[in-house]
Amino acid sequence: MDDLLSGAFLLLLVGGVVFAWVDWRLRARKLPKLLGPSWDCPHCGVTNEAELTVCWSCGAAVTRLSLRPGTAPASETWQCRQCRAWNSTSRRSCWSCSNIPAKQPKQV
Repeated sequence: MDDLLSGAFLLLLVGGVVFAWVDWRLRARKLPKLLGPSWDCPHCGVTNEAELTVCWSCGAAVTRLSLRPGTAPASETWQCRQCRAWNSTSRRSCWSCSNIPAKQPKQV
């Protein structure tokens, strides 16, 4: 009886490992691919993941130009005077605090 019980536990353990491996392989195929390379924030210099559109450290918005090496996207962002978060010029209000600046940023 003890041999049968230990054999059943071994079979259950091996079956669980095989199931977990197959499940991991199937889920890995469905994961979204990276959008592109990671990018450096133009304001604080922190490296961000490709999926992020704003810097996780300072809140600066990423622009298409900032993904190209050698370009300066600082003219395409504005900083909120209330919470100091960086925003894209396409935004009319701050993404962080919803503050609407008195002087609207220029559209590019």
